Amino acid sequence: FQAEDGIRDLVRSRGLGDVYKRQKLSNAAVGKVTWLPAAGDLIEFGTALYAIDDKPVILLKGSLPMHRTIRYKIADGPDVAQLERNLVDLGYAVDEAVSGLATDLTIDHHVTPLTVSSIRAWQLSLGITSTGVVDQGDIIFRPEPVQISSVHAELGDNIDGESIVSVLVEP
Repeated sequence: FQAEDGIRDLVRSRGLGDVYKRQKLSNAAVGKVTWLPAAGDLIEFGTALYAIDDKPVILLKGSLPMHRTIRYKIADGPDVAQLERNLVDLGYAVDEAVSGLATDLTIDHHVTPLTVSSIRAWQLSLGITSTGVVDQGDIIFRPEPVQISSVHAELGDNIDGESIVSVLVEP
């Protein structure tokens, strides 16, 4: 069947006879491929799927696709709450609902100065320029960690939004 971001087909994996679907991941990053995973690699939340122009494209947890740049004063949306939840889960902010402190991050649909500060701390930890802005090509949201099934690019390839990896997903 056809998926929103690529073709899925059935594959056997992990030597156990388990059947998984292979799905091409969408990619919005543009530039030169500077790092790639290997087929079989397990990518956890908060880690790089690949890198374009030495900037990692990070896997984050979420069911909504990354469809716009997230920055201060953008329109509210559930994608903002999804990013804020990841910033808390990865340790770059404390959830106000847990701490009860108004000075901590409220996970909602609104980008606040504290959201921007948390994004900057996360970006610094990745070794990239700390802008407080998350571009569409910086992250890929998925509901589960992924296992790389195949790589569709080589180091040095110029990419303009085409898929770089396929992952295994449970049917």
